Amino acid sequence: LSVFLASPLASYITGALIVADGGQNLPGSGAWTQLMAAGMTASQIT
Repeated sequence: LSVFLASPLASYITGALIVADGGQNLPGSGAWTQLMAAGMTASQIT
């Protein structure tokens, strides 16, 4: 994606919102998602 955005072809993209979160919002994206869910649950309880 970054190579495309740096190319002249990217001049055709105007007013676009491109989310680059490193895959954090993907379902089941590993231990990080599980830790975030556990932390949010603990903070909501206390």
